[in-house]
Amino acid sequence: MTAAGSTRLRTRAAALVGVLCVAAAVTGCSGAEPSEGDGCANDRDLHRAQTLAALSFITSHPDPAVVVEQGSGCHAASGQIGAGREYYWENMDEHLVMAFHQAIAEKDGWKPAPDLDQVGTPSATAPTWSPSDGFLCYTKLLDGSAAYLRLYFQDSSTHGPEGTVYDVDAWFPGPAEGPGC
Repeated sequence: MTAAGSTRLRTRAAALVGVLCVAAAVTGCSGAEPSEGDGCANDRDLHRAQTLAALSFITSHPDPAVVVEQGSGCHAASGQIGAGREYYWENMDEHLVMAFHQAIAEKDGWKPAPDLDQVGTPSATAPTWSPSDGFLCYTKLLDGSAAYLRLYFQDSSTHGPEGTVYDVDAWFPGPAEGPGC
């Protein structure tokens, strides 16, 4: 992964954490469904957040992974609409996790998202990421707009040390955000 790609990944993760924190504050992370006060400006955005929260990529997981955190909603400042879950799996098999979610994404018609240059256009060598990089990124049109899926492994989390926690998320970028992971 390029340095710019790594920076974009951290930026996207931070933005989605903001969406999930809004949802968590409202729902207490008891459910992935957005609700009143979730930052969604209108019914269309609320519906989009619900659609993302219901995606198989988000809701399915290999056994024995368990959901430890989830949320969905809209980030009022950026306009990003997102949903995500964090899974815990003691003695996790990262290759199994990657293969499981890769198969779901491809079965549901998602395509690998290209690595984008700094101005948001596909680079000549897109995509430059691969499952061996420790994350997946996919895209497809949903509701007439580009949406993205991502899986990544955390260094550590409040829910477990490195090697036991992974995250999946889906989002529609906000108006001021560039495309891609």
